[in-house]
Amino acid sequence: MLVHDFLKKLQIPKKYLGLFPNIEMDELTYRRRQKRLYWTLKTSKILSFELYQQLQQAILDHFHVALHLSVQPENPQATHVLVSDYLLFFYDQLGVSNRLRSSSLVLEGDLLSIVMLTKEDVDTMRTYQFDLQERLSVVGFELMVDFVLYQQLDNEEPKAKISAKPLFGSSHQPSANNGRSRQRGEPVMVELKHLVEDMNNIKTKGELFKLNLRQLKSGTYIANFMIHSGDDAIECTKFYKTEADCLLKENTTYLVTGDYQYNSYARNHQLKTRDIEEIAPLFTIEDRDPIKRVELHAHSNFSEMDAVSSVESLIQQAYDFGHPGLAITDHMVVHAFPKAQRYVEKLL
Repeated sequence: MLVHDFLKKLQIPKKYLGLFPNIEMDELTYRRRQKRLYWTLKTSKILSFELYQQLQQAILDHFHVALHLSVQPENPQATHVLVSDYLLFFYDQLGVSNRLRSSSLVLEGDLLSIVMLTKEDVDTMRTYQFDLQERLSVVGFELMVDFVLYQQLDNEEPKAKISAKPLFGSSHQPSANNGRSRQRGEPVMVELKHLVEDMNNIKTKGELFKLNLRQLKSGTYIANFMIHSGDDAIECTKFYKTEADCLLKENTTYLVTGDYQYNSYARNHQLKTRDIEEIAPLFTIEDRDPIKRVELHAHSNFSEMDAVSSVESLIQQAYDFGHPGLAITDHMVVHAFPKAQRYVEKLL
């Protein structure tokens, strides 16, 4: 079914249909335990909050389930009006107090600065920084979010204001914390094998073994990386302003802090990382034999379906053990040798 046909069935007004390319629909995923539909929708630009709400309500009326909608706009250009409308909605979801909702916005490129009046307000709102950035990303914004302290300048005019008025008026039910701002406590240490969905504000440790850093259309970078503890592994994500800011390395152990949640875009569970710190290795193996051996049958990841170790990691391990040499005997190929030569030259 085409996206247009599906939206017509949902009785979305015709004036909005031009925002959606006339393409086949992506699959709707229904999660029974949550009674929620997950849908990734491709659009020409970021949806207005009014249309976003209409889609949510139309799905609820048609299927009688809630909708988790991820938006992928071709042009993710943000405006103050768009951002402020969604921010009010997310503030309401997170239970941000009305006092803290009154703030100014400064939008410069892919950086959204939310200006607060006191340092205490900045510190409080920074506990929501990661959540807000992730929620904005889900609806199509490619923005880095920061909270800054207001400093009066001559003839300064605020770029935009967020009203403290409740988003849904008097009919809206208050959040569970009765409008009080939420404070994150100390993150709880959880082993990888004990992680379950929607565990927030946790920290865990593992060795990084796969890293993919890519640039978004806005110019910011997102790192997707895997960590393991020897008996389990998870995927993590973290945003960076520049490529140089990402100092992650494979075969290095990290302490990672964040929220473990389902990512409807990637369709798997991920640890959405707030902080990451390099720590001592989880796994230390020593070769204490005075007579060092030479491994004569080692396969690298160029041996398809047979090995996963990189050429560099094999050489580094042999070097750390004090072995005088190493034979890489991949199946049918010799592709490892240029990399091996370069890495040996780097070591020596």
